[in-house]
Amino acid sequence: MTGEVMLAEIREQPLALRRLVEQRSELAAVATALARRTPRIVRLVGHGTSDNAASYGIYALGLLPGWTALRDSISLTVYYGAPIEFRGSAVIALSQSGRTPDVVEYVSRARAGGALTIALTNEPASELGRAAELVLPLAAGPELAVAATKTYLNELAALALLAGAAVGRLDEVGEGIRRVADLLADSLPRLEAAVSPVAAACAFVGRMFVIGRGLEYATAREIALKLTETCRVAAEPLTATDLVHGPLAALDPLFPVWAI
Repeated sequence: MTGEVMLAEIREQPLALRRLVEQRSELAAVATALARRTPRIVRLVGHGTSDNAASYGIYALGLLPGWTALRDSISLTVYYGAPIEFRGSAVIALSQSGRTPDVVEYVSRARAGGALTIALTNEPASELGRAAELVLPLAAGPELAVAATKTYLNELAALALLAGAAVGRLDEVGEGIRRVADLLADSLPRLEAAVSPVAAACAFVGRMFVIGRGLEYATAREIALKLTETCRVAAEPLTATDLVHGPLAALDPLFPVWAI
């Protein structure tokens, strides 16, 4: 039953992307505040799927001229009490539910420390939404299968839209995401037909690597997480460079490798 719900939610992804892009005024308001603050550092935080999306945000925002973006450590601030200097920073916290306690606590401390805090969540009225200074609704809709599929794509799209809007290219990026939604809607039936042989080939495998690099590493991490969570296999995400620094020795003819 869970697999059927997950598949149904995957089929909703084009609509979820379109809903996000239609929030032009909300996107513009958040991006304007972000660009106006001219942060020295953009700190991205989240857990699980949201942390994987943050890996993409490092590139979406870090490639902007003069911007530095990083995935920050929640533990340093919340559990170790490290005296992080938040002034001059912007924090983007990603969460499907907006209820993860340490993400909420991190945002509260960052805001008190002088950071501009932005929540990207499906639940704007959640604890995270209330803790942050600004909220951008992800508009992905309910994730009944628990393994968040729509949220991941909408988090990537939201980060791309924020980056585009910060440099005056919101409409251009928005149109690109609309085309992606259309392409995804056209491609899903073919992908569903093609996936069965691949799934059958991996049915009795207990371990695998998922390889990506740069912009693709976020999706390599997300695929590994989904395989681990839904198929109960030990899937490890690696960059292509990391693969040859040790893990390559584990490969054999029965060891699947996914390349993104």
